[in-house]
Parts: sequence; C-alpha cells; structure tokens
Amino acid sequence: MKTSFLTLSLSLLFVVLASLAKGLGLGHISIYLSVGIHALWITLLYASLYTFKLNQVQSDRLLPRNDQLLLPILLLWGYFIFRAGILQNFSPSSLRRLLPLFFFPHAYLIFQKASSAELKQSSLMAIPLYLIFFWHHENIQIAIIHLGLFGFLALSSRGRLNIGIFLLLFAGAIMTKSLGALLAIAACCATLFIPLRTNRLKIAIGAIPILIFLSQTFLSTNSIGYRLDFWKEGLSTFLNHPLFGGGLGHQYIILSDRIIPHAHNIFISILAESGILGGALVFFLVYRILRYWSKYPPELQSGLIGITAWSLFDEPLYWAAPLMLTAAILSQCTQYSLKDHT
Repeated sequence: MKTSFLTLSLSLLFVVLASLAKGLGLGHISIYLSVGIHALWITLLYASLYTFKLNQVQSDRLLPRNDQLLLPILLLWGYFIFRAGILQNFSPSSLRRLLPLFFFPHAYLIFQKASSAELKQSSLMAIPLYLIFFWHHENIQIAIIHLGLFGFLALSSRGRLNIGIFLLLFAGAIMTKSLGALLAIAACCATLFIPLRTNRLKIAIGAIPILIFLSQTFLSTNSIGYRLDFWKEGLSTFLNHPLFGGGLGHQYIILSDRIIPHAHNIFISILAESGILGGALVFFLVYRILRYWSKYPPELQSGLIGITAWSLFDEPLYWAAPLMLTAAILSQCTQYSLKDHT
C-alpha cells in the first residue's frame, strides 16, 4: 500500500513540474515565483519519500563517501552558483538558468531513498497522466522532451513494455518533427534491443529502413543548417571567453535578428556560458558515470545514451522536469555502482 501511494505521489510531482515548464523556462512566471515553485516541489518530493519511509536499509548504505557521483555534482553546482553570483551578480537571466541546476543535487540525493522499481513505476504512470491533462496545453517541442524523459526513466527489463514505450515516443517525435527527439529515441532503442536475442535483433533491423526514411524527411529541413550556425556562434563565444564563458543565460546567438537562447547542444552551451571550467566539471561527471558502466542494467544504459544523444542536438536539461528526471536516473547509477549487477 505504501509503495502504491509513493508511486502515485511521485507521478503527480513529475507531471505537475512538467506542466509548469513553459512558464518556468520562458520567463512567463516571475523569478520570485519560480524560486518558490522549485522550493515547494523539492519539499514535497522530500516529504513524499520520507513520509512512506521506504528503503531505509538501502538509503543508509548510500553514504557520501560511497557515492561516486555526488562530488562532481556538488562541484558543478558550486561553480554555477559562483558563476551566476560572483561574476554576474545573480542577474535575472543567470537566475533563470541557475534555478533548475540549483535544486538538481537536492533531487538527486532525495531520489536515492526510492528504489529503481518505484521510480520506473512512477514515471510509467506519469506518461498517461501527462498525455491526458497537459499534452495539448504545452509547446509541442517541450512536450516531447518531457514524454521522452518519462519514457527513458520508465524503461525496464520487460521487452514488450519497452517496445510500447518506444512506439509511443517515435509517434511523438514524428508529430513534433523534432530531429533531436528522433535521433535520441532511435539511439536509445538501438542500444537496448540490438544486443539482445535474435528475434529482437530482427525487430531492430526491420526498423532501420523506417528510421532512414524518417531521418531523410527530418534532414531535408533546415534544422541541421540552423544547428551548425548555432554551434559556430556558441564556440565563438567560448573562444572569446574561454575561462569563465560569456555568462549563464547569456543570449550569445543572434541570427537574422532573432535571439536564440541556447546553442541546441548542451555541451557547447556549457562551454559558451561557463567556460572551460564548467566544461571540465561536466566531463568529470560523465567520467564518473562511465566508470561503472558495466554494472548498469541495459535499460539504464539506454536511457543515459538517449539523454546524451538528445543533448547533442537540443538542450532538454535546461528545463526543470527533464533535469529532475535525469537526477532520478543518475540516482539509479549510484545504486548499481554499489553492488554487482548481473
């Protein structure tokens, strides 16, 4: 019974945060209200997990000295606070970029109180709730980002369930005509199914012509050309400000009199906004994740690959809900790094 209540509670928290994404990310909500919403959400997350007091034995094992990801996460967190505060005086643009990142380590530590199964069930339940109540009220590009991260977290060892999740995600990618979504979901799907049994390999191989057709359709647009321009501008900003970057939330891409808020590549954006120091800390986190890669189950590996692929063509981790879902996925990495997984 407690597990059911926890699953429902986490599902509602995921969906509510996703429903507020447009206001939080695009400045439709004041900065003070944004701070309050983020703080309230983290408080409710903490209250949900500690009220039900699940997995106390497991959580007691997750001490800071055993946590392989906590140090890089805290270093990155501290540097972004320094970048926004000391170097930018907490300007409104830097605060909007910083807010989700500020609460990221809190969410990461709190999610360790939940088991992998509970997080997957919560995310799976959040998918229909989000589709029913908020899909048509969102910017459709933002909606597929949330749906994709829900799906990546919900992946399990059950093959039929994973196939259903991927079919839903591919349908969403086709509807939104999102290159980042298509490639991320394809990468996630391929890494999960191709190494498995022959019949599943046939499914993956049979999907290749469809993916080629879809990719040609998407690549026939100007999205690749635009992204190349964004990446050039982002790298140019980094070269002009190599140590600390141009500043968090700095609007450094202006093409055809349009201001583009980010480079559509999370790694280039971090270099452009926070410099080589921020980039080094991100790659330190990536190194720590890869260090125990062989201990992660295939569905966790696939979810991480999907997030990485998406981040190469877009920036889902600048939105609060995808970043919190990523914190939940990384909390599973820590759990598996502390035990032998077969």
